Amino acid sequence: MNLKSKKLSDRLPLGRIVLLAIIIFCILYNISTKFNESLTSARMVIFFLIVFWAAVDRRGFDLIDWRLLLIFLPVPYVFVQFAIVHDFGQLSRFMHLYLYSFVGAALVARYAGRLDVVLWAVLGAVSLQSIILLFSFVSIEYRLWVDSYIVSGGNFGADNIYRAPGFTSDSGSSLSVIQSMGVLSGGFLLWFTKDCRDFSRYCILFLMLLCLTSCVVVGRTGLILSGLFCLIFIRAGLAWREIFIIFLGLIPIVGGSLCYIKDMLPPGFSVDFFLDWAFGFMSGKDVTVGELSSMPIAPLGLETMFGYGLVSVVDGYNPSNHDSGFIQNYYSMGFVVVVLFYALYVYILSRLLKWLPYVVRYSLMGIFFAIEVKEPFLFKYAIMFVLVASYVANDEMHKRSK
Repeated sequence: MNLKSKKLSDRLPLGRIVLLAIIIFCILYNISTKFNESLTSARMVIFFLIVFWAAVDRRGFDLIDWRLLLIFLPVPYVFVQFAIVHDFGQLSRFMHLYLYSFVGAALVARYAGRLDVVLWAVLGAVSLQSIILLFSFVSIEYRLWVDSYIVSGGNFGADNIYRAPGFTSDSGSSLSVIQSMGVLSGGFLLWFTKDCRDFSRYCILFLMLLCLTSCVVVGRTGLILSGLFCLIFIRAGLAWREIFIIFLGLIPIVGGSLCYIKDMLPPGFSVDFFLDWAFGFMSGKDVTVGELSSMPIAPLGLETMFGYGLVSVVDGYNPSNHDSGFIQNYYSMGFVVVVLFYALYVYILSRLLKWLPYVVRYSLMGIFFAIEVKEPFLFKYAIMFVLVASYVANDEMHKRSK
């Protein structure tokens, strides 16, 4: 359904948005403490959402389009692999994908009742993390505090002066992708606010810039995604002048800010090195493509046709010897199943994005499919959470309007 087919009221339920932003923050950033690593913020919040839903809603759990669940067709095969090789990794990925990106997202959307409420809540949650990230970039005290209490899944320590730890157990490219979801949600909101007050649009643009800037101190993947989202929104005619200014002004804004706060940065910090690292992809200095191409790919044979069933990293050893989501899933589930799996993923993306204009829909489908080349971002839950929550909220909104 096209966004333009539904005009929303300017009056937003601010209290509900704030509560949802807190809930979404806990799910997206899935905070795990060193006191109890398994009791994460996402698990606790989704548990309480399920209890709340069961207590107040008697309609039955029918809020997810059954066609979206086709992405879980490989699960029986993965379960058989688990029974044989006893690696719980791939099965765990599917279980958490369902729990976080489908159940959690659907319950959030049901409570929101409106698509714009979900988008404001996502933008608010990511903006809050953006503030924390930018603060942590210059605060050694905060870094040490995080290192003492919060489990970090990154491959660098809290003392890395070029990467900022947030209030989350995530880091690096995975965290940067979450931050890019703020830019994506803001772009969607710009479509809704075409006829609203200028203040709302400027507020959205400011928060988009905040989320985009936070990607600079986290990881290049999210920065690239944010830039692509901006280009898509410009192409679709969404506040193209403002977004174009933000996009072109990012490097001087970041560079000027670093020079201004240079005295607050840790000793030994090189502004030139940092800018080369953050924006090297624009000048051909990024080595990510070369690193990925140098990683070995298991040749197609009888074993890889049906998969090894191995995906868990043990003692720092990645069984597939590759970072790519395509290759990891190919090695684990096998060629036959992985082709089916990613074909289903394309179909699910087409369903989830059907409410968007043609240009935006197919551009985003291409982006979300293509980034699997770098890492298994599908199983890092943030993208699917935002897409499923938006899809369900859009359906819920139109059901209530009838």
